[in-house]
Amino acid sequence: MQHGLLHSAAETMTTIAYSAPAGLVASIIVKRTGRFKYLIVIGWALLLAGMGTNVGIPSKVLSESD
Repeated sequence: MQHGLLHSAAETMTTIAYSAPAGLVASIIVKRTGRFKYLIVIGWALLLAGMGTNVGIPSKVLSESD
């Protein structure tokens, strides 16, 4: 089953809503401290945790509102 443009935009918007502020905060921290190694590790950990929460959602549940 294919999803429409509106569904794709809504899915992308949720990703951008969390990624953009996190990027701004990370850039401010790097500028002030000059260190980025731990931010990269924390970023990957948060990314993996976020991806793990989306794994178990069947597509049928997401498309019931259509």
